[in-house]
Amino acid sequence: MLNPIYIRESVKRFLSEDLHFGDISIPDVPQMKIPVRGEFIAKDEGVLAGSIFASYFYDEIAPVDIHWYKEDGESFRIGDVLGYVEGPAYALLMVERTYLNLLQRLSGIATSARRFVASLPEGFTLLDTRKTTPGLRLFEKYASWVGGSVNHRYTLMDAVMVKDNHIMVFGSITGAVEAVRKTAPYTAKIEVECENVDMVLEAAGLGVDIIMLDNMNDDDIVKSIKIIRDISPTTAIEISGGITVDRVKSLAEKGVLGVYVSSSSTITKSTWLDISFEVMKV
Repeated sequence: MLNPIYIRESVKRFLSEDLHFGDISIPDVPQMKIPVRGEFIAKDEGVLAGSIFASYFYDEIAPVDIHWYKEDGESFRIGDVLGYVEGPAYALLMVERTYLNLLQRLSGIATSARRFVASLPEGFTLLDTRKTTPGLRLFEKYASWVGGSVNHRYTLMDAVMVKDNHIMVFGSITGAVEAVRKTAPYTAKIEVECENVDMVLEAAGLGVDIIMLDNMNDDDIVKSIKIIRDISPTTAIEISGGITVDRVKSLAEKGVLGVYVSSSSTITKSTWLDISFEVMKV
């Protein structure tokens, strides 16, 4: 379950950035208090993500009624009315841009993830990334999950990740793993990033939970997977670095199955979907 306290605090920050001392386009006049209806209308096709956050935005300004025809995770087409909000005019106008920006951003990520997942061969699972927009990680990783990705770490406390820079500091994979095993919580998994077959041999011998094959060529990936499954069959395998759907299909043709695919592209290279907000009198 997403943390409602964190969401509420984030939304307050988002709205404060735009409203600051108020909205000079909205004078304190009777017209701004009349009830109106605003519809969210799709100008692109894709997957909806972010509808669950709408109430957090509007509740900061005034009581409103919100209804969605589509739920997060459902596909929509151009022209679809995704949902609507009814309430005083000033509330809809003050929230419009800030919330719409988030809705378009998250729906773009969900759509990108859905397309990637749908194109993967059977036996592969898509993981997402910590390469998120600062301040938006919870929201962007939620959208990634809505689209069909499996969430990787949210924070540095979720799991141990021994990367190349850690290995440089400790002097070896063994040194790094032995050090973190003394201090990490019992429940924390240990993942090691390996860039060549020799590193894989060392990591597999330590019986770590996950080995990431990072920026390897296809032949070394196939060789490394065999090594891991021979030495440490319970270790999960993740492949990362320049991973595309076409490359995954090529690996599948070489007999690779049952591995995780780590890609930041579904977040970092996603595009906003065009969703408009049109207000009318009730």
